[in-house]
Amino acid sequence: MKVVLLRLFLNNVKETLIKIVKRFFIGLAIILALLAVLPLIFSKTINNKISAWANENLDAEVKFSNIGLSFFSHFPYLTVNVYDIDLKGSAPFKNETLLKAKEVSLGINLASVFEETLAINKFYIEDGFINVQTDSLGIANYNILKSDSTKKETPQKEDSETSLRIELIKIKNTHLIYNDRSLPVLIDARGFNYTGKGKLSDAVFALTTHAQIDSLTFSYDGQEYLTNKNIDAKLLTHVNTNSLSFVFEKNELKINKLPITFTGKFAFINNGYDLDFNIVSLQSKLEHLLSILPPNYLEWTDKTKISGLSDINFSLKGQYLAEENKMPDAHLALKIKDGKLAYQDFPTPLQNLTLDLNVDLPNADPKKVILNLEKLNFNLGKDYFHSSLKVNGLEPSTIVAKIKSELDLEKFDQAVGLEAYDFKGKFSLDFNADGRYAKGIVKSGIRRIDTVIISIPVFNLKSELKDGYFKFAKLPQAIDHIGFKLNSSTKDSLLQNVNINLSDLNLNVLSNYIKGFVKVENFKNFPVDGELKGKFDLADIPKFYPIDSVIIRGIFNLDAVAKGNYLPAKRIVPVTSTELSLTNGYFKSLAYPIPIENVSIITHVTSGKGSFKDLKVDVLPITFSIANKPFELKANLHNFDNLNYKVISKGDIDLGAIYKIFAINGYDVNGFIRANLNLQGLQSDAIAGNFSKLKNFGSLEVDNIKINTDLFPKDFYIHTGRFTFFREKMLFKTFNGSYGDTRFTVNGHLSNLINYIMKPNSPLTGKFDLNSQYINANEFMAYADNNTDNNNASSNASGVILVPKELDIDFNAKVSQIKYDDLILKNFKGNVITKNGNIEMKDTGFDLIGTKVNMNASYSPKSPRKADFTYSIKADSFDIQKAYREIALFREMASSAKNAYGIVSLDYILSGSLDENMSPVMKTLKGAGTLSLDKIQFKGFKLMNNIAAKTSSSELKDASVSKVQIKSRIENNIMTIERTKMRIAGFRPRFEGQVGLDGRLNVGFRLGLPPLGIIGIPIKVTGTQENPIIKLGRQSKEDNLETEE
Repeated sequence: MKVVLLRLFLNNVKETLIKIVKRFFIGLAIILALLAVLPLIFSKTINNKISAWANENLDAEVKFSNIGLSFFSHFPYLTVNVYDIDLKGSAPFKNETLLKAKEVSLGINLASVFEETLAINKFYIEDGFINVQTDSLGIANYNILKSDSTKKETPQKEDSETSLRIELIKIKNTHLIYNDRSLPVLIDARGFNYTGKGKLSDAVFALTTHAQIDSLTFSYDGQEYLTNKNIDAKLLTHVNTNSLSFVFEKNELKINKLPITFTGKFAFINNGYDLDFNIVSLQSKLEHLLSILPPNYLEWTDKTKISGLSDINFSLKGQYLAEENKMPDAHLALKIKDGKLAYQDFPTPLQNLTLDLNVDLPNADPKKVILNLEKLNFNLGKDYFHSSLKVNGLEPSTIVAKIKSELDLEKFDQAVGLEAYDFKGKFSLDFNADGRYAKGIVKSGIRRIDTVIISIPVFNLKSELKDGYFKFAKLPQAIDHIGFKLNSSTKDSLLQNVNINLSDLNLNVLSNYIKGFVKVENFKNFPVDGELKGKFDLADIPKFYPIDSVIIRGIFNLDAVAKGNYLPAKRIVPVTSTELSLTNGYFKSLAYPIPIENVSIITHVTSGKGSFKDLKVDVLPITFSIANKPFELKANLHNFDNLNYKVISKGDIDLGAIYKIFAINGYDVNGFIRANLNLQGLQSDAIAGNFSKLKNFGSLEVDNIKINTDLFPKDFYIHTGRFTFFREKMLFKTFNGSYGDTRFTVNGHLSNLINYIMKPNSPLTGKFDLNSQYINANEFMAYADNNTDNNNASSNASGVILVPKELDIDFNAKVSQIKYDDLILKNFKGNVITKNGNIEMKDTGFDLIGTKVNMNASYSPKSPRKADFTYSIKADSFDIQKAYREIALFREMASSAKNAYGIVSLDYILSGSLDENMSPVMKTLKGAGTLSLDKIQFKGFKLMNNIAAKTSSSELKDASVSKVQIKSRIENNIMTIERTKMRIAGFRPRFEGQVGLDGRLNVGFRLGLPPLGIIGIPIKVTGTQENPIIKLGRQSKEDNLETEE
């Protein structure tokens, strides 16, 4: 009975289960059918709404292969799937991709399908490429939404409206690039997987994020700070779209193996950002810290046994306002304790590694860095390294440093595993420094500015290396037997008081060696005691040192001994015996096909007594060839107090080829020299005029040589120069040159060349014919290029023309046109002499304002901003109006010429000073002379016309005069006019008095009445030329003008 009942129960259960399963699968089939059918039913409606939204809102080119609607792509959500999408960015990146993906899906709120507004609440990207670009002006490529004005031009029906109410963003296996050139920041994330949840359409919302990145590279201003790092981040961010602020409440990241906690705030403010970031990693394993090193170090970390703990604390706090150059303050604290490194289980590990470092960057400015390295210590068996360093600021910098170490370099190399190098030796170092390091600007000459060290910390250095060895791992040979002892110190902050004692110097590589010692007690008197011996086969250098841009060969030998002071100003040199040689030399740049070859240099320098008198320099010889063009120089120079010289030079030098082989960035050298010289003689014979004893002959040719001198702002170019030497003279046969717009040819000679080179302040004498079609004198002014910032005058000051003090040259000049200031001088001829830094012009003549001018003059520059001058000038029969308009000095001195028309002549002597623009300083003018009114008509001359009105003499108004000589003298800014008589329409006027160069008047006038002028009316004129005050009566002492000293 029990069995029967059991069977009946089981049958009922079976039937029930079968019914349930059938109903489940029928229901499932119905649901699946609905999931499959519903998208077909609503696809047209949804696609129309999304297309309408896209047309209304997107202002960018977009391409795709297909659009589908499905529940199954991101089950159980209904999504619109866009396949193979390629969305371009906005200007200025319209032709570059903003988003490209295998699939982009938009999640649809199912209930909104039946409403007028379709709600998109989810966003998916799969196998994509997101390329965010911002130019240097901050214009980004993601501004693809149309503006309100654009939307109004293409209105859409209300039933096509679509709204974005994103609650979920999911990105899978995507490559993300963020390149903001305005910051400049570059983020390159590969294998980017991201899930973000939150009600992004709300004004205030919380965003929960989980991000994983297979490879992240982060760089700032071209410098990579993270390279190919693995990232795992869980973030909680509170976003306020009203205030445009973000609060990073709880954010846990992993960069490779290093766990990091990130908190902070970020807000947009006017013209910038407000930041408060904190990144902390406490009690992390040292190996996890080292895992964030660049990829090329990761192989090293895999092979190294690492232990120890580390703490990192980084903060960035403050405002970023680019326009105000305001940056946030940065702080970094890094500590390591109980550190231990053992590369490939080396039995003597680097241990007890301790680091305590704090770095502050106020306003994120490296120049304001405050670095406090409390300690960096480690042990290596019995060896040790102890150090501390404090730095406050850069340029200038306050430094306190201590280092004390005894190391076996081979053990250190093996423990740390520096695979690129191998080194050995017993190394010791004891160094301490305390003080200020600073650089200053030193102006040398007129325009050259040098940056020099003006202060160094007081320091003491002792170091020694025994049995040293160094080798680049990739090169076959090592430098071995390296040894030295180095002691250096200074008791004050002056670099010139540093003393250096380098002893027991030795190194060997193959058969090459250097050995010796050098001791320099200071760099002021330069007392030196040294001996260096060396031999190097230059072809061996690439075997032990990487050289990849030049091929070099040759045997170099050095044998130098020196002891004593080097004081060239006192004609003192160390006692020395030095031999230097290079044989079979060869130099070839891989960037230039032509080598310098067959290089040979043999030079002996000796001085047995340490004086210029017994100094000997023998060059025996220097030879080389370029492109099969040989060059040779032999020289014997003895007794530099009375130089006994013998110089032989023959061959060609292509300076451009030499520059290309030994190129230096920032310099451009070109030109060609051809020499065939034989110079022999005694300096005293040249000085005494015993020219027959000088055996100087030969020739020198130069082409396209650029010469720069501190006296002039532009470069001189020698286009062609042909020189021959005969006894004391250097003859210029054909010399074509240029300077700025000026082109000139010179023929003549120089003499006293040897004395000029050897004896300070000895002049270089010569005589030349100078011919030019055009000289622009303005370009010779000291600051004509205006590239140097000068504090003593405005930046527009051109300076005066400077003249080398050591030139004693007589030029017979002939120039078609000279531009000086705004004047054009034509057909200039005359004798121009430079001597002692001055210029003298004798019997010169030129055409100016259409008349012949004869002039003698002297010019003496006192500084780059001041010069004195004297000249006597004679000009006959020139147009007074043309002179007034075109000559500023005439306008200043004869301001009444403004109302005079006709012909005048001038015979005047004038001296004074010129200012920083080569303009006369009026109060310094002194001189005297005569202005002849050959035939003049006054028009609108207030002085004469007012006198005519006061005396009821209409004949004096706009009167004309002829053959009147006005004699005057100038001093203290006042022109004193001698008594001058005229005849005007029967009247016999005369005048005398003072006229200030600033326009003030004190003139006595007597109007002689017809017929003979015996009876006259006395008149005195005061006030100014623009507003004369005319009264009857005679002048008095009280009317005299005040002078300007």
